[in-house]
Amino acid sequence: MLFFKKISCQKILDYCILVLPVVFLSGTFFVNFISVLFSILFLLLTLKKKNFTWFKLSFVKIFFLFWIYLILNSFFATDFTASFQASFGLIRFFLFALAIGFYAFKEIEFNKVIKFWFIIVIIFSLDIYFQFFFTVNIFGFEQHQEGRLSGVLGKELVAGSFLAQIFAPILALIFFAIFFTKLEKMKKFFLIISLIFIFVATLLTGERMNFIFITSLSIILLLVILFYKNELKKIFSLFFLIFLIFIATFNISKTVETRYIDFLSVVTNFADSSWGKLYNSAYRLWEKKPLTGYGLKNFRVNCDLELIDINPKNPHQLCSTHPHNLYLELLSETGLIGLFLFLLFFLNFFKKIFGRIKLKLNDMNTLVIISCSVSIFLILWPIKTSGSFYTSWNGLFLWLLLGIVLNRKNLQTKKI
Repeated sequence: MLFFKKISCQKILDYCILVLPVVFLSGTFFVNFISVLFSILFLLLTLKKKNFTWFKLSFVKIFFLFWIYLILNSFFATDFTASFQASFGLIRFFLFALAIGFYAFKEIEFNKVIKFWFIIVIIFSLDIYFQFFFTVNIFGFEQHQEGRLSGVLGKELVAGSFLAQIFAPILALIFFAIFFTKLEKMKKFFLIISLIFIFVATLLTGERMNFIFITSLSIILLLVILFYKNELKKIFSLFFLIFLIFIATFNISKTVETRYIDFLSVVTNFADSSWGKLYNSAYRLWEKKPLTGYGLKNFRVNCDLELIDINPKNPHQLCSTHPHNLYLELLSETGLIGLFLFLLFFLNFFKKIFGRIKLKLNDMNTLVIISCSVSIFLILWPIKTSGSFYTSWNGLFLWLLLGIVLNRKNLQTKKI
């Protein structure tokens, strides 16, 4: 008990949430550290408050069933060590989400945290523009690949992923201020310009799927708000504005234009692309063990061992560290059983969230829940390319959004 008197776990948790964007920009080590720290804080706060009601929730029970299945499945994996470590380590993501869901934003208000995130995102976007115009960012980091910008992330070409996946709560607060408050016109104009500033920065990173992600999120949330406010005439203006942003950015950079034209070529000839070949490899691997798969982090191992190249005319690699698609990764590594439990968890989670939600968009928390939920659905969209869901940098965004949704829902109902 002396520990609790000397230091407040609640304050540590909230201040760590405040600086989460900086943590993501600092690298994998710090992301791993923060996920473990949140897990410890959650357990300490649970013991201190003697609050074990969360364990009775059905989606919690389903997750633990999924987790135990992954651990047991790892004993049959070709690379047991890699599979067991990835399976066992998944618990830290879930506890991270629960820590936010049940204990976050007590010492620092939610609005203040998200405003700070907004400032970080604007600064990061400014650095992307700097690198675009001068080929190096403000710290002297060079552009490592033509048409791809990473800013302070250096060789890690995930700047667009950072902007897109942390954007949902920021977008909700901005839209709430624009559409549901009596904010001064100049301040609303500044917020709109800031949004466009972030959109174009995401476009300039060259991460085409993440630009589609952030645009889709914004359009869906805007449509929901405009339907709610019965202002359908503004929908045309919305799409016209997006069209102008595309045209203006393409005129600024031939490299950006080329990357998005190439993207269209990949979509229309997907089977011949690098992603198409990996998707096919994952599907063929799943066919060999359809129920259980090969164990987490074993796609990279068993793809080389089990498959031969049946399409050598496609020059792209047959195997990689993961299939670059969430569902094919789950199928090839956890089988139909793992995919079923994974989907059951999310279906049950959102049933709890939306089962009793009051759809009043003029309530900020409802707008945050909807925005973050849409972002989660976009992350889980079946046909999109994606990073590995259980790696720290890619995976933690998903669990962060889940935690925020749960937190705002708990605030509305006090009890799920």
